[in-house]
Amino acid sequence: MFGAPVARADAADSALHAARQIRDRILGHGELDIGIGLATGPVFAGNLGTDQRLEYTVIGDAVNEASRLTELAKHTPGRILASDAVIRAASEPERQYWTPHGDCSLKGRTLPTQTWVPNCFVTQRPVELPTSAGQSPKS
Repeated sequence: MFGAPVARADAADSALHAARQIRDRILGHGELDIGIGLATGPVFAGNLGTDQRLEYTVIGDAVNEASRLTELAKHTPGRILASDAVIRAASEPERQYWTPHGDCSLKGRTLPTQTWVPNCFVTQRPVELPTSAGQSPKS
């Protein structure tokens, strides 16, 4: 997570760059059984719990969106899906690494979410995304 507990002007760039680096390092080890979802928006971030057990956590719609994108990313070439809002928040130099992937329906949302993937994993035709977890592809 970028931008908490201290706000960062480059949170979107940092998150997008880190996602590509994580994917590349895991790929370098011969494994790519991951999914990385990126979303942006206001969240509650802080310590929750009791005196005996405190945990730092984040709660909010952006967290839910990122979680659902992570699940879809597991079935996407390159294993990374970024929401359109993250790409729009990024700098032009970072945006050049990304290309539109298509719209998808995410559980709990009425409007489709436009997704983006890193340029190096663009396919000639859209990948069919799973529909079993309350998510369905949009054409």
